[in-house]
Parts: sequence; C-alpha cells; structure tokens
Amino acid sequence: HKVDGGFWVLSAEEPLHAKVEYHDKAAEALLKELRDKFDYVVLDMPRHVTPFIRTFAAACDPLYVVTEMSLL
Repeated sequence: HKVDGGFWVLSAEEPLHAKVEYHDKAAEALLKELRDKFDYVVLDMPRHVTPFIRTFAAACDPLYVVTEMSLL
C-alpha cells in the first residue's frame, strides 16, 4: 500500500566536486521501490548528467526540469 500523508525525504549529500559511482540496476530498483510506495517522486539532481541521472530521467513519466540559472 502507498504511504499515507506527509512529506518524506530520502537524502544523501556528496560534495559538489565528488565523483560518485552508481550502478544502473540500483537506480532502477530504487525508483521501482519509490513508485510502489509514493504517489509522487521528486528528484533533486546534480548539475552534471551522469548515467545514474539518465536512468532516472528516462524512467520519469512525466519529467519536469527546473533549473537555477546561476548554476549554469
């Protein structure tokens, strides 16, 4: 069943200059779990596009991209 009410945050903060390695299968598994439990999933993505981010973006339906011009 879906989680009732409220706002949930799952976070993991890395320094902006850190290169973090992810596996595509991990992204797919995480997204499936989140979709099973929540009506909406919001991702705060880094400004650098990685294979992990591509996997998440490709699986989004719909996908809305919000940018901050000072970060470009």
